[in-house]
Amino acid sequence: MLLDKINVKIYPLFEKLLKGGGFYQVEESTLQITTSHINSKNQFFSSLECDNFRIDTDQNGKILFIELYSPKKSWLVTENIKFPHNANKADIRILDFRKSIAIPKLLTNHNNTILKIEWFKEHSVAHYFIATDIVLEVNNNSQLTSIWINNITNDIAGKSLAKSK
Repeated sequence: MLLDKINVKIYPLFEKLLKGGGFYQVEESTLQITTSHINSKNQFFSSLECDNFRIDTDQNGKILFIELYSPKKSWLVTENIKFPHNANKADIRILDFRKSIAIPKLLTNHNNTILKIEWFKEHSVAHYFIATDIVLEVNNNSQLTSIWINNITNDIAGKSLAKSK
């Protein structure tokens, strides 16, 4: 069954914002997005996914890892796309689990260093950093509408991704 909305719970962030980033695996045409939440306490529990995208979460709904299986040439270059640098920090939990989601729209800048992964083109009311360079966009009903990734780097043989951990 296809999930029509991705429900989230937003909590204040009381700890330091963790390191995050997007690493485009050139050989595989895959974008791997890490949130640095993976450790012995936070292990994989569930995922939301579609044909070209997956969000892995721990048992509390915290995002651990995001993977996009889509070559950069399929990302739609959009004029004037701006990463929401003025976002607040938050601890956001995904409430849905083990569901299929719609294939997102992929919007990028000319040099593919910013990516907006968009599911629902609704009026979003807030942007929240969940890790450095990763922002979640939500609507009034606490539903995820988009994920923003900033400073995407090309990674050959996983070298940059390995350094980030």
